[in-house]
Amino acid sequence: PVFNGCLTRTLMALSALVLAVCTATACGWHEYETSYLSHAEREFSDALRPRYATPDCSRMHSRLARRALEKTFWTAVTAHEGLELSTTCPFHISRDMFEQTESMIVRESRTKFSCGYCGKAFQSLPYMDAHMERRHSSSTNRAASALCLGRYCDILACELYSEDESDVTAFAQRECFVEEQDQLRAVCEDLVLNCFEDPTHAAVPAVLEASCSHLQCVEPESGAHLAVIAIVALCAAIYTIMGAVSLYTMLAEWRRLAGRPRHAHVD
Repeated sequence: PVFNGCLTRTLMALSALVLAVCTATACGWHEYETSYLSHAEREFSDALRPRYATPDCSRMHSRLARRALEKTFWTAVTAHEGLELSTTCPFHISRDMFEQTESMIVRESRTKFSCGYCGKAFQSLPYMDAHMERRHSSSTNRAASALCLGRYCDILACELYSEDESDVTAFAQRECFVEEQDQLRAVCEDLVLNCFEDPTHAAVPAVLEASCSHLQCVEPESGAHLAVIAIVALCAAIYTIMGAVSLYTMLAEWRRLAGRPRHAHVD
């Protein structure tokens, strides 16, 4: 009896200890994850600096930005009648530095590009771009209002429109920070709203959605979340087993005591 009673009390004490340890561990993981993400988001809070902000405008990045705009902004704009674009819109064709020279690149196949100015052919776009820069830079839009579309790649998610699958995969697997995406989306919406003569037009919300909806985090369960779930599940299993053993021991002791013969009291 003494042994069974001690065993029961020991198991109950161990169960309480395991529960306390598991709770503390799970809370510790959650606190670590929260503090880590807060630090990471602060680290990336300067999200408005253009990723491709270099002294020279990249033709390749501008090409990807142009492709992104065609798939999002321009598709939405052309789908609605009555939308008048302002010439101050940074996405207006008249402000694109490389719009004219880009239209003179003839793509004959995946590995053959020819120059519409002089007819020279090249096996890749980088060589084609170098030729345009070297031989036909005078056709680049140098007006004061001209803009480098490549500077907006952070907002337009240029990597999604790359022909290199590794760029698309890397972008899809990137670490997403809510604060950064919120800032970028706010900038994107301001740019789009400033593109229209009448920002209150009924079609503007649809253009905003098409142009900026990708700027959000769709976060899967992080490693820390999965670790917390695993710890809680393990602890629950251990606690259940120990509770079952304690209950079995208590029932066995109760049955033993109930089955013991009682002695009549003799005066």
